[in-house]
Amino acid sequence: MRVVLIPDRTRFRDIAERVATIARAVPPGSIAIQVREKTTDGGPLLTLVRELQAAAPGVPIWVNGRVDVALAADIAGVHLPEHGLSIDDARAVAGIAGRPLSIGVSRHTVEC
Repeated sequence: MRVVLIPDRTRFRDIAERVATIARAVPPGSIAIQVREKTTDGGPLLTLVRELQAAAPGVPIWVNGRVDVALAADIAGVHLPEHGLSIDDARAVAGIAGRPLSIGVSRHTVEC
């Protein structure tokens, strides 16, 4: 079983430290991190992702909606919003960057 941590910087300023504590407390491979910072610009978001990488080495990290940040940070994947970038376009960007990228997408109906 895997638990997905979704950090919330609006509630905790020391989010990287909290994530590190959790990562040390659970068995390796049992957690992943999903960064859902919808109002954070690219630069600060990349900084946060890198802080989380340093705090929880080896833990897969996914970022919502930002293929550029996922590729720049060399993380596990990106989660696309239902009305955001298409899966094909995200794959094309990852292909141009020359690296595989896991892609998840939200769907709120059965029609795609």
